[in-house]
Parts: sequence; C-alpha cells; structure tokens
Amino acid sequence: MRGIVLPNESPTTSPTLKLLSLAALAVFVLQIGVLIQRLTAKQSTLQTSFRSERNTPIILVGLPRSGSSAIHDYFQCHGWSSVHYCCGGKSTSFPCLDEPTCGKCILKNMKNHQHPFEGCGPEKVLVWSQFDVETADKWFLPQHFALGLLHEAYPNATWILNTRGSSREWAESVFHWHSTTSRFFATYGLRLEPRHALTIPPPSPDDAVTAEEIESDMQLQLDARVRNRTEHLRKFVLLKRIYENHTATIYRWVHQFPSHPFLHVNVDEKSSLKLLDRAFQLDSDERRCGWTFRSPTDDWKDFTFPFES
Repeated sequence: MRGIVLPNESPTTSPTLKLLSLAALAVFVLQIGVLIQRLTAKQSTLQTSFRSERNTPIILVGLPRSGSSAIHDYFQCHGWSSVHYCCGGKSTSFPCLDEPTCGKCILKNMKNHQHPFEGCGPEKVLVWSQFDVETADKWFLPQHFALGLLHEAYPNATWILNTRGSSREWAESVFHWHSTTSRFFATYGLRLEPRHALTIPPPSPDDAVTAEEIESDMQLQLDARVRNRTEHLRKFVLLKRIYENHTATIYRWVHQFPSHPFLHVNVDEKSSLKLLDRAFQLDSDERRCGWTFRSPTDDWKDFTFPFES
C-alpha cells in the first residue's frame, strides 16, 4: 500500500528532503533558544533595575489601608531603610511623638518647589512606605494628586502599587472606621451626608437650643446616616470607585512613563512575599521575613454599620 507506513516498514526519503527537514528543525530550535534567551535577559534586566540605585527611591503608591505597614516591615526585615508615616525613624504610625510626619515634610517641600523627599527622614531612605498628610477632615495623597511632581523629581523611581484583593475588600476595611471614610470622601470632594439629612437651623443670638432639640436632631442624623441601608450602600459604592479610580490612574501613569520599574503587590495574596523576593533578589526564608498583613476587625463597625455590604 502506498502512502501508509506500517509499524515494521521504513519509508524511503530522498537525501534532499532529509536535509531540508533537518535544516527546518535546526532553525526552529534556534528560534526557540533565542526566544528563551530574550525572555531570560528581560527578566534579569527587570530584577537588576529593581536593585539599581538609578531606580531609587522605591515609592509605595497604593492608597492608605492597603498593606503599606506589611511591605515596610518586609524591607526593614531585609535591612533596607524604609520609613512609614513618621519620618524620625522611631515609630511608624500616629502619633509620631517627637518626630515629624513624612507627609507634612513632603507637602512643605512640594510647596517650596523642592524635591519631595529632601530632608525628610533619616539619611539614605530607600523605601517610602507611607507619606500622605492626614488632617482632621481630609487627606493629601501625593501618590494620587501629586504624581506629576513625584515623577518630575524621581523619573526613574521604582513604584510599588500595594492593593487589597479587590475594591470590595478595601472598601470594607475603610468602612470599619467612620473617620477614615469621611476623610476619603472629603479628599475626593464627595458627599458623606445624605442630601435629605435634616438638621436644626443654627441658633440666632437671641435663641437658646434646648436639650430636646439636640436629642431630636441626633436621632434624625442617626436614622438618616447609620440606619439607612440606601445610604450605607451609596457610601460603599463610592469607596469602591475611589479605589478603582486610583488603581486605574497608577496604571495609566506607568504606561505613559515606562521609565519607572513597576510592581503590583496584592497584600491579600500569600504569593506576594515570593513576588517581592524575586523582584528585589531577596530571600525571605533565609532572613525569616514573614508576611504579617492583617485586615482590621477590632472596632465598632457592627454598631455603626448594621448592614451587610
């Protein structure tokens, strides 16, 4: 039978056809080798860029409540100089006691047209983990509202976008704290109070406000803001949009300015520790640097927000 090769038969092939087949196979193997070499070189270049002094400082550009403390602890454990919120090197969260906050120093520099991190923190700070300005009612977030100044001052800085697993998880974390929620809304110019919330008018100099009126107004506010499921969901959706907008903003920036080595770290993923190790050529197992991120659960959320999100 022609055209069919039985198990014990060997087809006859011309020497020219054999040479052409071998040549095609050699070219294919060569192409695969070149591709692997390019991918390996690209990965090696990427890791080198993360470790290069040219690509410092390392700046966390995620929003507050996105695991910046965990990443700060990671770099500290590996002996890399990192500051978090407080810039004296003694503490990492409010209150900073007798040391200044990083945010206030950075904001002052930006207003004076100086490099943002100049003179803020100990010498040779490598990692800036949290550097926002927190006031009584708002936030100043350089990683969102002053990206242009950060890029201009440090065009080759490494950016780490630290995020939660989803916008829902982040919003739930923020919703734990009424003051944090109100700061975010005020920062982005969003309404915290419902439009139909009722308040008693401010008193005139000749009028006295009774205790009954104050108690009545408090009850109206409680019913409108806290026990109103519609308002609860409205705020939750707005928080998710804040998060999603910020994430999209960072991705647009790194796409437009590829000079920044960029790493997206989901702090809810256990694999994030290995991701950081690979990117910065570190060994957490050897240094015993564990992943310590914990989402907050120990507050009065159940009393303040009685609805499921």
